[in-house]
Amino acid sequence: MATRRTEPVAAPAAPEPVPPLVAAAASGDRLAALQELRAVLAERLSRPRTAARDVAALSRQLVDVTAAIEDATQKQAATRERTPTDELAKRRAARRNATADVPKTTSRQPRSVNS
Repeated sequence: MATRRTEPVAAPAAPEPVPPLVAAAASGDRLAALQELRAVLAERLSRPRTAARDVAALSRQLVDVTAAIEDATQKQAATRERTPTDELAKRRAARRNATADVPKTTSRQPRSVNS
């Protein structure tokens, strides 16, 4: 009787890691995607074999992405959810400013001493 020869079963290949830029873009988080793009551009600029013609374009893109990150960060800070503590601090500051403008006067007259 002939024996069958079986080939070994190959282990399933591990999934390739997703590049951070792709993951950030897929997440829908614009700020994270811009930050990853900034890292990619900076890395490409720092390569010693980057062609001189590419340096200008990459530099321009890096400047644009950095400006977009600053804008997104400012918008995020402006739309930050306000807490009750923030509201209380705002009211206190307004009250302090309002009372600082009013001159202090005494409403009571000093008592005269009758001898």
